[in-house]
Amino acid sequence: MRSDIIKKGFEKAPHRSLLKATGVIKSDEDFDKPFIGVVNSYIDLEKWFSFYIQTYKLKNNHSELLNIKSSINVDSMFIEIDEKRLAQCITNLLDNAFRYTSKGIISIDVKLAPGLYKEKNRLLLIQVADTGQGINPQDQERIFDPFERATHVGQKQGKGLGLSIVRHIMNGMHGNVYLIQSKLNEGSIFQLAIPVNTKNKRETSLISNETQTIVQSGAKRQQSVNVEIILVDDDKNIIDSLEAVLLDAGFRVLATTDPGIALLSMSNHHVKILITDIEMKEMDGFSLAKNARKIRPDLFITAMTAHTLNLDQSEFRFDAILYKPVSLDELLAVIDKSNLENNSI
Repeated sequence: MRSDIIKKGFEKAPHRSLLKATGVIKSDEDFDKPFIGVVNSYIDLEKWFSFYIQTYKLKNNHSELLNIKSSINVDSMFIEIDEKRLAQCITNLLDNAFRYTSKGIISIDVKLAPGLYKEKNRLLLIQVADTGQGINPQDQERIFDPFERATHVGQKQGKGLGLSIVRHIMNGMHGNVYLIQSKLNEGSIFQLAIPVNTKNKRETSLISNETQTIVQSGAKRQQSVNVEIILVDDDKNIIDSLEAVLLDAGFRVLATTDPGIALLSMSNHHVKILITDIEMKEMDGFSLAKNARKIRPDLFITAMTAHTLNLDQSEFRFDAILYKPVSLDELLAVIDKSNLENNSI
Protein backbone atom coordinates (compact mmCIF):
# COMPACT_ATOMS: atom_id res chain seq x y z
CA MET A 1 0.00 0.00 0.00
CA ARG A 2 1.29 3.45 -0.92
CA SER A 3 0.07 4.84 2.41
CA ASP A 4 2.21 2.28 4.26
CA ILE A 5 5.29 3.36 2.30
CA ILE A 6 4.53 6.99 3.08
CA LYS A 7 4.15 6.18 6.78
CA LYS A 8 7.51 4.38 6.91
CA GLY A 9 9.25 7.28 5.19
CA PHE A 10 7.52 9.75 7.47
CA GLU A 11 8.93 8.04 10.57
CA LYS A 12 12.45 8.82 9.34
CA ALA A 13 11.88 12.28 7.86
CA PRO A 14 8.37 13.52 8.70
CA HIS A 15 8.67 16.97 7.21
CA ARG A 16 10.12 15.85 3.88
CA SER A 17 8.08 12.68 3.31
CA LEU A 18 4.73 14.23 4.12
CA LEU A 19 5.20 17.31 1.98
CA LYS A 20 6.49 15.32 -0.99
CA ALA A 21 3.76 12.69 -0.74
CA THR A 22 1.01 15.28 -0.79
CA GLY A 23 2.47 17.47 -3.51
CA VAL A 24 3.26 20.51 -1.37
CA ILE A 25 6.81 20.25 -2.72
CA LYS A 26 7.76 18.80 -6.09
CA SER A 27 11.36 17.58 -5.63
CA ASP A 28 14.23 17.27 -3.19
CA GLU A 29 15.66 20.48 -4.63
CA ASP A 30 12.85 22.40 -2.96
CA PHE A 31 14.39 21.61 0.42
CA ASP A 32 17.40 23.76 -0.50
CA LYS A 33 15.06 26.75 -0.69
CA PRO A 34 13.79 28.71 2.34
CA PHE A 35 10.93 26.48 3.55
CA ILE A 36 9.45 24.87 0.45
CA GLY A 37 9.88 27.99 -1.62
CA VAL A 38 7.92 30.47 0.48
CA VAL A 39 7.57 33.71 -1.51
CA ASN A 40 6.38 36.70 0.50
CA SER A 41 4.79 39.78 -1.05
CA TYR A 42 2.52 42.57 0.16
CA ILE A 43 -1.19 41.94 -0.42
CA ASP A 44 -4.30 43.95 0.38
CA LEU A 45 -5.66 41.56 3.00
CA GLU A 46 -9.29 42.73 2.81
CA LYS A 47 -9.48 42.40 -0.99
CA TRP A 48 -7.51 39.16 -1.02
CA PHE A 49 -9.75 37.60 1.60
CA SER A 50 -12.95 38.67 -0.17
CA PHE A 51 -11.64 37.19 -3.42
CA TYR A 52 -10.57 33.98 -1.69
CA ILE A 53 -13.98 33.39 -0.08
CA GLN A 54 -15.87 33.96 -3.34
CA THR A 55 -13.51 31.63 -5.19
CA TYR A 56 -13.82 28.95 -2.51
CA LYS A 57 -17.62 29.10 -2.64
CA LEU A 58 -17.52 28.90 -6.43
CA LYS A 59 -15.29 25.83 -6.46
CA ASN A 60 -17.16 23.97 -3.75
CA ASN A 61 -20.83 23.08 -3.88
CA HIS A 62 -22.25 22.70 -0.40
CA SER A 63 -25.58 21.73 1.12
CA GLU A 64 -28.26 24.41 1.30
CA LEU A 65 -28.47 23.50 4.99
CA LEU A 66 -25.00 25.00 5.45
CA ASN A 67 -24.24 28.69 5.64
CA ILE A 68 -20.73 30.11 5.35
CA LYS A 69 -20.12 33.44 7.06
CA SER A 70 -17.01 35.59 6.98
CA SER A 71 -15.78 38.75 8.66
CA ILE A 72 -12.59 40.74 8.41
CA ASN A 73 -11.34 43.52 10.64
CA VAL A 74 -8.01 44.80 9.36
CA ASP A 75 -8.49 48.53 8.64
CA SER A 76 -7.35 48.44 5.00
CA MET A 77 -3.97 46.94 5.77
CA PHE A 78 -1.44 45.36 3.46
CA ILE A 79 0.40 42.36 4.89
CA GLU A 80 3.60 40.65 3.80
CA ILE A 81 2.91 36.94 3.38
CA ASP A 82 3.08 33.97 1.03
CA GLU A 83 -0.50 34.09 -0.26
CA LYS A 84 -0.31 30.62 -1.85
CA ARG A 85 0.62 28.96 1.46
CA LEU A 86 -1.94 31.07 3.32
CA ALA A 87 -4.69 29.96 0.92
CA GLN A 88 -3.63 26.33 1.27
CA CYS A 89 -3.90 26.45 5.06
CA ILE A 90 -7.30 28.17 5.08
CA THR A 91 -8.60 25.75 2.45
CA ASN A 92 -7.52 22.73 4.50
CA LEU A 93 -9.32 24.09 7.57
CA LEU A 94 -12.47 24.93 5.60
CA ASP A 95 -12.49 21.57 3.82
CA ASN A 96 -12.21 19.87 7.18
CA ALA A 97 -15.08 21.93 8.59
CA PHE A 98 -17.38 21.17 5.64
CA ARG A 99 -16.49 17.48 5.71
CA TYR A 100 -17.74 17.08 9.27
CA THR A 101 -20.60 19.60 9.29
CA SER A 102 -23.85 18.54 7.66
CA LYS A 103 -25.90 21.59 8.63
CA GLY A 104 -25.56 24.86 10.48
CA ILE A 105 -22.87 27.52 10.16
CA ILE A 106 -19.23 27.60 9.19
CA SER A 107 -17.57 30.93 9.92
CA ILE A 108 -14.17 32.38 9.13
CA ASP A 109 -12.95 35.48 10.93
CA VAL A 110 -9.80 37.47 10.20
CA LYS A 111 -8.14 40.14 12.33
CA LEU A 112 -4.75 41.64 13.10
CA ALA A 113 -3.48 41.75 16.66
CA PRO A 114 -0.44 43.43 18.19
CA GLY A 115 2.52 41.10 18.05
CA LEU A 116 6.26 41.01 17.79
CA TYR A 117 8.23 38.09 16.38
CA LYS A 118 11.77 39.07 15.37
CA GLU A 119 11.18 41.78 12.73
CA LYS A 120 7.41 41.14 12.37
CA ASN A 121 5.12 43.84 13.78
CA ARG A 122 1.63 42.24 13.83
CA LEU A 123 -0.04 38.89 14.34
CA LEU A 124 -2.53 37.68 11.72
CA LEU A 125 -5.29 35.65 13.38
CA ILE A 126 -7.68 33.53 11.32
CA GLN A 127 -10.40 31.50 13.01
CA VAL A 128 -12.46 28.80 11.32
CA ALA A 129 -15.44 27.63 13.36
CA ASP A 130 -18.15 25.09 12.59
CA THR A 131 -21.28 23.60 14.16
CA GLY A 132 -20.39 20.06 13.15
CA GLN A 133 -19.54 16.76 14.81
CA GLY A 134 -16.83 18.06 17.10
CA ILE A 135 -13.82 16.03 18.21
CA ASN A 136 -13.58 13.47 21.01
CA PRO A 137 -11.44 14.73 23.91
CA GLN A 138 -9.14 11.68 23.58
CA ASP A 139 -8.52 12.55 19.90
CA GLN A 140 -7.80 16.25 20.29
CA GLU A 141 -4.10 15.96 21.14
CA ARG A 142 -3.25 13.86 18.08
CA ILE A 143 -5.36 15.41 15.31
CA PHE A 144 -2.34 17.31 13.96
CA ASP A 145 -0.34 14.08 13.60
CA PRO A 146 -0.13 12.67 10.05
CA PHE A 147 -2.60 9.92 9.08
CA GLU A 148 -4.59 10.45 12.27
CA ARG A 149 -8.34 10.93 12.16
CA ALA A 150 -10.95 11.31 14.88
CA THR A 151 -12.36 7.97 16.04
CA HIS A 152 -16.03 8.90 15.60
CA VAL A 153 -16.09 10.12 11.98
CA GLY A 154 -17.44 6.88 10.55
CA GLN A 155 -17.22 6.54 6.77
CA LYS A 156 -16.36 10.19 6.11
CA GLN A 157 -13.66 10.42 3.45
CA GLY A 158 -10.25 11.72 4.43
CA LYS A 159 -6.62 10.67 4.67
CA GLY A 160 -5.77 12.35 7.95
CA LEU A 161 -3.23 14.67 6.31
CA GLY A 162 -4.95 18.05 6.05
CA LEU A 163 -4.27 19.36 9.56
CA SER A 164 -0.72 17.97 9.69
CA ILE A 165 0.08 19.79 6.43
CA VAL A 166 -1.29 23.01 7.93
CA ARG A 167 0.97 22.60 10.97
CA HIS A 168 4.06 22.00 8.80
CA ILE A 169 3.34 25.06 6.67
CA MET A 170 2.70 27.16 9.79
CA ASN A 171 6.03 26.04 11.25
CA GLY A 172 7.77 27.24 8.09
CA MET A 173 6.01 30.61 8.34
CA HIS A 174 6.93 30.91 12.04
CA GLY A 175 3.24 30.66 12.89
CA ASN A 176 1.04 28.03 14.48
CA VAL A 177 -2.35 26.36 14.24
CA TYR A 178 -4.43 25.68 17.33
CA LEU A 179 -7.57 23.80 18.23
CA ILE A 180 -9.19 26.50 20.35
CA GLN A 181 -12.10 24.34 21.45
CA SER A 182 -14.22 21.40 20.34
CA LYS A 183 -17.32 19.74 21.75
CA LEU A 184 -19.04 16.64 20.45
CA ASN A 185 -22.13 17.43 18.38
CA GLU A 186 -21.54 21.17 18.87
CA GLY A 187 -18.56 21.92 16.66
CA SER A 188 -14.92 23.02 16.63
CA ILE A 189 -12.87 26.21 16.42
CA PHE A 190 -9.40 26.26 14.82
CA GLN A 191 -7.09 29.26 14.69
CA LEU A 192 -4.09 30.20 12.58
CA ALA A 193 -1.63 32.67 14.14
CA ILE A 194 0.99 34.09 11.77
CA PRO A 195 3.49 36.89 12.50
CA VAL A 196 3.47 39.40 9.63
CA ASN A 197 4.72 42.81 8.64
CA THR A 198 2.02 45.33 7.76
CA LYS A 199 1.78 48.58 5.86
CA ASN A 200 -1.12 50.95 5.41
CA LYS A 201 -2.38 51.93 1.96
CA ARG A 202 -0.41 55.18 1.86
CA GLU A 203 2.84 53.29 2.45
CA THR A 204 1.97 50.89 -0.34
CA SER A 205 0.80 53.48 -2.89
CA LEU A 206 3.85 52.74 -5.02
CA ILE A 207 2.98 49.05 -5.02
CA SER A 208 -0.63 49.84 -5.99
CA ASN A 209 0.45 52.12 -8.86
CA GLU A 210 2.82 49.49 -10.21
CA THR A 211 0.10 46.84 -9.93
CA GLN A 212 -2.41 49.06 -11.77
CA THR A 213 0.08 49.60 -14.60
CA ILE A 214 0.64 45.86 -14.89
CA VAL A 215 -3.12 45.18 -14.90
CA GLN A 216 -3.77 47.78 -17.60
CA SER A 217 -0.95 46.53 -19.84
CA GLY A 218 -2.11 42.99 -19.21
CA ALA A 219 -5.61 43.84 -20.41
CA LYS A 220 -4.16 45.22 -23.64
CA ARG A 221 -2.05 42.11 -24.15
CA GLN A 222 -5.03 39.83 -23.52
CA GLN A 223 -6.88 41.27 -26.51
CA SER A 224 -4.33 39.66 -28.82
CA VAL A 225 -4.32 36.30 -27.02
CA ASN A 226 -6.47 33.44 -28.32
CA VAL A 227 -9.23 34.05 -25.78
CA GLU A 228 -12.10 31.54 -25.71
CA ILE A 229 -14.34 33.05 -23.02
CA ILE A 230 -15.04 36.70 -22.24
CA LEU A 231 -16.40 37.59 -18.80
CA VAL A 232 -17.98 41.01 -18.15
CA ASP A 233 -19.22 42.30 -14.79
CA ASP A 234 -18.78 45.64 -13.05
CA ASP A 235 -18.12 43.76 -9.80
CA LYS A 236 -14.40 42.98 -10.06
CA ASN A 237 -14.49 40.42 -7.24
CA ILE A 238 -17.03 38.32 -9.15
CA ILE A 239 -15.18 38.25 -12.47
CA ASP A 240 -11.84 37.68 -10.72
CA SER A 241 -13.31 34.63 -9.00
CA LEU A 242 -14.86 33.28 -12.20
CA GLU A 243 -11.65 33.94 -14.12
CA ALA A 244 -9.59 32.09 -11.53
CA VAL A 245 -11.61 28.88 -11.67
CA LEU A 246 -11.85 28.90 -15.47
CA LEU A 247 -8.11 29.47 -15.89
CA ASP A 248 -7.55 26.68 -13.40
CA ALA A 249 -9.76 24.45 -15.56
CA GLY A 250 -7.57 25.19 -18.58
CA PHE A 251 -9.68 27.75 -20.49
CA ARG A 252 -8.33 30.93 -22.05
CA VAL A 253 -10.21 33.82 -20.47
CA LEU A 254 -10.54 37.58 -20.73
CA ALA A 255 -12.19 39.06 -17.62
CA THR A 256 -13.04 42.76 -17.65
CA THR A 257 -15.28 45.35 -15.98
CA ASP A 258 -15.30 47.36 -19.23
CA PRO A 259 -17.89 46.34 -21.88
CA GLY A 260 -15.88 48.33 -24.44
CA ILE A 261 -12.85 46.08 -24.01
CA ALA A 262 -15.13 43.07 -24.44
CA LEU A 263 -16.50 44.40 -27.73
CA LEU A 264 -13.01 45.18 -29.02
CA SER A 265 -12.11 41.53 -28.44
CA MET A 266 -15.13 40.11 -30.31
CA SER A 267 -13.36 40.15 -33.66
CA ASN A 268 -11.01 37.44 -32.40
CA HIS A 269 -12.35 34.26 -34.05
CA HIS A 270 -11.19 32.14 -31.12
CA VAL A 271 -13.83 33.69 -28.84
CA LYS A 272 -16.70 31.24 -28.38
CA ILE A 273 -18.58 32.46 -25.28
CA LEU A 274 -19.58 35.81 -23.80
CA ILE A 275 -20.77 35.75 -20.19
CA THR A 276 -22.13 39.13 -19.13
CA ASP A 277 -23.80 40.66 -16.11
CA ILE A 278 -27.13 42.34 -16.84
CA GLU A 279 -27.09 45.43 -14.61
CA MET A 280 -23.96 47.49 -15.37
CA LYS A 281 -23.54 51.26 -15.35
CA GLU A 282 -21.61 51.94 -18.56
CA MET A 283 -23.55 49.50 -20.76
CA ASP A 284 -26.12 46.99 -19.58
CA GLY A 285 -25.95 43.33 -20.51
CA PHE A 286 -28.73 43.56 -23.09
CA SER A 287 -26.95 46.31 -25.02
CA LEU A 288 -23.63 44.50 -24.82
CA ALA A 289 -25.21 41.27 -26.03
CA LYS A 290 -26.92 42.95 -29.00
CA ASN A 291 -23.71 44.68 -30.06
CA ALA A 292 -21.74 41.49 -29.64
CA ARG A 293 -24.23 39.57 -31.78
CA LYS A 294 -23.81 42.09 -34.62
CA ILE A 295 -20.05 41.52 -34.56
CA ARG A 296 -20.21 37.74 -34.03
CA PRO A 297 -23.56 36.16 -34.99
CA ASP A 298 -22.24 32.73 -33.99
CA LEU A 299 -21.24 33.78 -30.44
CA PHE A 300 -22.75 31.85 -27.49
CA ILE A 301 -24.01 34.59 -25.16
CA THR A 302 -24.86 33.92 -21.52
CA ALA A 303 -26.55 36.31 -19.11
CA MET A 304 -25.50 36.48 -15.47
CA THR A 305 -27.97 37.99 -13.01
CA ALA A 306 -28.70 38.18 -9.30
CA HIS A 307 -32.47 38.21 -9.89
CA THR A 308 -34.06 34.95 -8.79
CA LEU A 309 -37.14 35.39 -10.99
CA ASN A 310 -37.10 34.47 -14.65
CA LEU A 311 -35.17 37.03 -16.67
CA ASP A 312 -37.25 39.04 -19.12
CA GLN A 313 -35.70 38.24 -22.50
CA SER A 314 -38.06 40.22 -24.69
CA GLU A 315 -35.24 42.66 -25.45
CA PHE A 316 -32.69 39.94 -26.27
CA ARG A 317 -32.78 36.14 -26.26
CA PHE A 318 -29.76 34.74 -24.43
CA ASP A 319 -28.39 31.28 -25.15
CA ALA A 320 -28.14 30.53 -21.42
CA ILE A 321 -28.68 32.21 -18.05
CA LEU A 322 -26.59 31.94 -14.88
CA TYR A 323 -28.15 33.01 -11.59
CA LYS A 324 -25.84 34.42 -8.92
CA PRO A 325 -24.18 33.11 -6.86
CA VAL A 326 -22.85 30.97 -9.70
CA SER A 327 -21.48 27.52 -8.87
CA LEU A 328 -18.65 25.84 -10.72
CA ASP A 329 -20.97 23.04 -11.88
CA GLU A 330 -23.42 25.57 -13.37
CA LEU A 331 -20.59 27.42 -15.08
CA LEU A 332 -19.17 24.24 -16.61
CA ALA A 333 -22.68 23.17 -17.69
CA VAL A 334 -22.99 26.37 -19.73
CA ILE A 335 -19.58 25.74 -21.31
CA ASP A 336 -20.64 22.20 -22.11
CA LYS A 337 -23.89 23.49 -23.66
CA SER A 338 -21.88 25.81 -25.90
CA ASN A 339 -19.85 22.81 -27.06
CA LEU A 340 -16.67 24.76 -26.37
CA GLU A 341 -14.82 21.80 -24.88
CA ASN A 342 -15.38 19.78 -28.04
CA ASN A 343 -14.33 22.57 -30.37
CA SER A 344 -11.53 24.16 -28.36
CA ILE A 345 -8.66 25.34 -30.56
